[in-house]
Amino acid sequence: MMDHEDTPLRRAVVTAWALYQGYTVRATTWYPECEGIEAWAWDDPTGTEVGENTGDHTFLPEMPDALFEKLNRECRWQGVS
Repeated sequence: MMDHEDTPLRRAVVTAWALYQGYTVRATTWYPECEGIEAWAWDDPTGTEVGENTGDHTFLPEMPDALFEKLNRECRWQGVS
């Protein structure tokens, strides 16, 4: 399969495709007083953790780079012209 350039749009597409395929993301570090999440863990469809990413509690979860690279090769969405 062809690799696609790592852009915000491509990350959004690969993330949506991964969730459709059964990958899940869950909060691993939760700060109730801030109403925010600092760390996210990604699990494959079998429930095995495949990566974790941290960031500001105001951001949505980002896919770890290694997982993105793997799934980017598998996701066949080509975009529109």
